[in-house]
Amino acid sequence: MVVFNKNSGLLLVIIALALLGNPLFPMCLRFSIWVMGKCVKKVGDYCDYLLKNTREIGFHHLFTTRRSCCVVGTALVFVVVQAVLFFAMEWNSASLKELNPFERTIGVLFQSVNTSQAGETIVNLPAMSTVILVVITIIMYFPPYTSIPFVKDEKKEQQNQEKREGKTTKELLSQLASICVFVFLICITESKNMKEDPFNFTPFNFLFEVVSAYGNVGYSMGYSCKLRLKDEANCVDKSYGFVGRWSDAGKTVLIVVMMLGRLKRYNMVWKFS
Repeated sequence: MVVFNKNSGLLLVIIALALLGNPLFPMCLRFSIWVMGKCVKKVGDYCDYLLKNTREIGFHHLFTTRRSCCVVGTALVFVVVQAVLFFAMEWNSASLKELNPFERTIGVLFQSVNTSQAGETIVNLPAMSTVILVVITIIMYFPPYTSIPFVKDEKKEQQNQEKREGKTTKELLSQLASICVFVFLICITESKNMKEDPFNFTPFNFLFEVVSAYGNVGYSMGYSCKLRLKDEANCVDKSYGFVGRWSDAGKTVLIVVMMLGRLKRYNMVWKFS
């Protein structure tokens, strides 16, 4: 998407699609059901039942009104945090210096939305500030429906809160542990490359790739020939596909990570007191 960094109209369309297809989808689904119930009287009772009994129905994308609002609010928090960091630390960066202020603003918004929604980028990720890369790594770990309850839980939910918190903690620790194990395995498989090319093959780059694969985001740190200790005649800089320089064993490990990330049972509601 780097070649489209000046096409603000296209970026705005992709921003809208990324939001509608991810954090806004539960809210839009509820709104569509509500509109159908109001416009088509024959199915009004069915629509009311769907909206009032989301737990009994068990449809993964149909949330209560409160939960839908929390998902939207959490996504907004993630976008705002990233946008503030981008404005403060990357406004005059090499990736954005050729854009006018309006194009930069749209580009920053596009980049902030895509971190956890679509995985598209208009900037050179390796050239970005380490702080922003760490924040991106953390946000990539969260699924699209991650939500922070901004309002108090209902009484029925309060009764089950302790059980859910215990289960959530175990799931979180299990997933973090699995990511650490995969990073460790990749460090072993790429030990030769780490010795020969230590500035490209770093533990953080491995962590970034693993979290991106686990979250099915698609971001990559790319590969820079300038960071090599020894010159390579056929070396070509790549802003994508850092995994292409890995060994077959390392690629196999990352394939397993992507499969586990795709199949993981991870749709938690985060509770911060």
